[in-house]
Order: sequence, then structure tokens, then C-alpha cells
Amino acid sequence: MSSTVDADRIQEIQEGKKSQEAKIRTLAQWVRKSRYTVFFTGAGISTSAGVGDYRGPSGAWTMGRIRELERLKIRGVISKGEAQELETLEREREKKGSQKSVPMIDAMPTATHMAMRTLIRRGIAHYVVTTNLDGIHRKSGLRAHKDI
Repeated sequence: MSSTVDADRIQEIQEGKKSQEAKIRTLAQWVRKSRYTVFFTGAGISTSAGVGDYRGPSGAWTMGRIRELERLKIRGVISKGEAQELETLEREREKKGSQKSVPMIDAMPTATHMAMRTLIRRGIAHYVVTTNLDGIHRKSGLRAHKDI
């Protein structure tokens, strides 16, 4: 089985407040100037609500990849790159392991979910397209097949 994710990509990056504020201002200008705004969301929007994601440190893909790499290690056929990937994935899992996921049914909308809802209700944005099945967009007040 081949890997589809570079283990280095799972590392979270924090940026400075000024940089983040500048990006938010730019995004707000783009949305104001846009004739038609559609939000495309995925797992990242739900992780801030506490819902675990498929490729996150404890996600199904990551756990499967760790098991696959551990089997290679036990058999003595793991490459140097695979050994480094295993080490990185295990380190990230341990670092994030103390953060508990919220059961999907209990997850509540975040400020981001509510901001999208507000922009749609005010006619500034138009739709949310999501790959998420957690229902958090619906909990924010968006209506299925109307707003999402």
C-alpha cells in the first residue's frame, strides 16, 4: 500500500497575530467584492469543534499507516524514509493524544461555522459545500439543500 500523505504535512503551524489579522482583512475584502461567494469546507472546520479527522494524529488513516509501518519494521524491511515517517507519525500521535475528541453528535458549531451562517443569511455569501457528515453546519442554522 502506498502512502498518500507526507508525514511532515500533519504538523500544525501557528502564525503571528499580525499576519493572521492581515490575512483576515484581505479575505474580508475579497468576500465584499465578490459577486458570488461559496465556502468549501472539510475536516479542518470540524477539528476546531473537537471532531477528530481521518488523517489527524489519531485518525483512521494515520492509525492504519502506523500499523503498516510497524509491520514493515517487525519484518526488518522498513526503509530509512519509512522509519522516519513512522517516528513522525508516532510523535504527533503522542503529542496530540492528550487532546480528547468530542463525539460527533455532541460537537457544537464554532465561530467559523456561525460566521458562514451569518454571511449567508445576510446575502454576503451564498452556499456552503462540505464533505463533512457531522451535522455541525446544520446545527449552526444552515438549511440542507438550501444553504448547504
